[in-house]
This record gives sequence, C-alpha cells and structure tokens, in this order.
Amino acid sequence: MEAAALTSCDEEDLSKAGAMLLCFDVLIQYLSTLAISDGFYPMFLFPELLSLIALRNGGEEWREILHFITEGE
Repeated sequence: MEAAALTSCDEEDLSKAGAMLLCFDVLIQYLSTLAISDGFYPMFLFPELLSLIALRNGGEEWREILHFITEGE
C-alpha cells in the first residue's frame, strides 16, 4: 500500500483531486473525539479550524455543528 501512495505522489495523481471543502462529517468526528477526551473550548478551537483549507469557508455552519454535537438535533 505504501508503494502505491508513493507512486501516486510521484505521478501527482493526488493533486488532481483538489482540496475537499466543507468536510463537516470529519469536523464532527474530530470534535466528538475532543469532547470525549479532555473536552474543548469552541472559542479557542474555531480560529484553528478556519486555518484549514478544508474548512476555511465553514464559519457560518460552526454554530449549527456545535448545536448538533451538543443537542443532537
């Protein structure tokens, strides 16, 4: 498997896919993992998340995601 990944990198196949934007399912999994472990403070985590290419346009959805993971709705 490692050889296939290296071959793809050498052939630049990975760059053809482009960046994935607004990956909220991954964000919800990440936040859930943080919450289960030591917890997190949304006001400190939000700037970090906005620095990621995949989530840079997700500011409006942030409150909805926090509501979803805390209220389940």
